[in-house]
Amino acid sequence: MNVQDTLHIGELQKGVVIAGVQGINRNVNYVEVMEVPEVSDWITPGVLVMTAFYSIKDEPEKQIKVVKDLINIKASGIVIKLGRFIEELPKQVIDMANENDFPIISIPKDVSYIKILTPLYEKIYNEKRKKEDFILNPLLEIGNSNLISIPEILNKMKDIVKSNIYIEDLEGRLLYASEGFLSDGWRKSTTIFSLPDYPSFREIIQSWTEDFLQTGFSVFKIHGFRNRLLIPLTSQNQVFAIMHVPYTNDFMFDKSSRISELSNKFSKLFLSDQLFLQRERLDDVKLMDRLFQKLESANSNKVISIVQFEASWLAIFDYSSSYLIDYTSLVRRKLIDIVNQISHSEVVLFEKHNSFFALIFGDEKSYPEMLDQWSLIIKKQNEKEANENIRIAISPYMKTPTSFIESLNSVRKTMEIGMKIKPRESVYTFDKLGIYEILIKLTNDKFSVKYARNLLNPLENDQGELLKTLKVYLDENGNVTRSSESLFIHRRTMTYRIKRIEELLNMDLDDSMNRFILRFCLMLKDLS
Repeated sequence: MNVQDTLHIGELQKGVVIAGVQGINRNVNYVEVMEVPEVSDWITPGVLVMTAFYSIKDEPEKQIKVVKDLINIKASGIVIKLGRFIEELPKQVIDMANENDFPIISIPKDVSYIKILTPLYEKIYNEKRKKEDFILNPLLEIGNSNLISIPEILNKMKDIVKSNIYIEDLEGRLLYASEGFLSDGWRKSTTIFSLPDYPSFREIIQSWTEDFLQTGFSVFKIHGFRNRLLIPLTSQNQVFAIMHVPYTNDFMFDKSSRISELSNKFSKLFLSDQLFLQRERLDDVKLMDRLFQKLESANSNKVISIVQFEASWLAIFDYSSSYLIDYTSLVRRKLIDIVNQISHSEVVLFEKHNSFFALIFGDEKSYPEMLDQWSLIIKKQNEKEANENIRIAISPYMKTPTSFIESLNSVRKTMEIGMKIKPRESVYTFDKLGIYEILIKLTNDKFSVKYARNLLNPLENDQGELLKTLKVYLDENGNVTRSSESLFIHRRTMTYRIKRIEELLNMDLDDSMNRFILRFCLMLKDLS
């Protein structure tokens, strides 16, 4: 509520702004009646003062000082009865009010204070109650909206409390977070399942759970950061997660019943969100079958390719902190946000071999465009979360469902090879691996794999020391000096090892063809 709003409430509607009209947008947090002129002893910012200047009716200098003090304290304004004890204000007061946009409101002398104060007090109380409700129970504002997911609701809450909101499990792993997160003293990372950075965070979380049993919530203070309200998410009186709500207003704790209400509503929303994600998972299985059926239809120009995802947070988790949290579904939600950026294709997520994959169904001619889209999407994602990069491998497209297993194995091998030979890149495709395309196919050829293993087998003894020496020697193009430096051994030791390798393999390492064969076999061995 501001000064202008007060002019439409109760008997104050009879008031007239006689100075400082440009300041009528000042907020009004309190209303007080002034009986003594020492305003600096009790006035606070945001107060609207009512007075008749009775105690200083004959002292214009003190009247000037009172208004000056009110301006300095950042009061909202002053309401004065003219014609009862003083007929007019000193000119200096009027000038000072206009210069500082400090509203002075004149009311008729027959207006009763009580008829002004009562409706104003009621309005201020209701405003405070409304603000409290919006902070403690944001769902009152968003309950009728179309928001259906926890991330959407957390972002709405963030707009209301002007702070980042997030949810962790009982071991501190991050489950959900509002967008635009900044380090808040408790954690630095917003990567899903990341742990807090605060020292002894496990002991702190344990103390919160004890507070929950006593008061239904906990409060935690970190020096240099906002205090935080910790709200438990529960099911059948068992805590399974904790919501962090940084705050600035202590009146948030005036009514613990409202915190309990927020806890109950968010607990239900969390569990509903989990069920929704699990249903989506089942729907994807059905959609995958339908896409394979489409692929089998006659004269189809559709193709399918497989994308594998790799990141530190992408393991299929089986944490014991709570059976109520489906961690795999949370991973799927994050991946869905990524894959939904692909256009002109149908995308289905699935899990296999403890990894996450996407099935991409689209036109054959759109395959090159799809590759470009993926490169751009992954680049943006890794710029957004620089400390937790995600990698993908993309298979060649297939035209028949019978090629599914072959494509799945191909994309897994592409990921494995890409991470070995190009660890700094984030997108790996079968057609850009050079000679490794041939090697990938040869890893499925039993004769080739057996030949490589038999050739190198004599070097497997001594914990593979000679095998490692051979790799370095070939990488240094047969230069003994550089090889010995790389291995941190004496040049004579290196020369001895080379001779020993030649004896065991019965091969001359000065022969370029032999070096080619050995390098080829080493790569094949690594891949298989």
